[in-house]
Amino acid sequence: MDIKIAILISKDIRSRANAEIIKSVIDGIDENITLDFTGVTFISRSFADELYNLQSDHKNISLD
Repeated sequence: MDIKIAILISKDIRSRANAEIIKSVIDGIDENITLDFTGVTFISRSFADELYNLQSDHKNISLD
């Protein structure tokens, strides 16, 4: 399953709350998930930290 982050959230991601959006979409999915960051021009450190935690909790996530 591919999730296009620029479409789901924005091209400019600035808050931890945006990681919660991703979490709500992927919760309960057991298949491999690719988070596609094509078109994303900025992510904040706080979002990156939450994304790292999310990836640690969900081993089926890969980044593209």
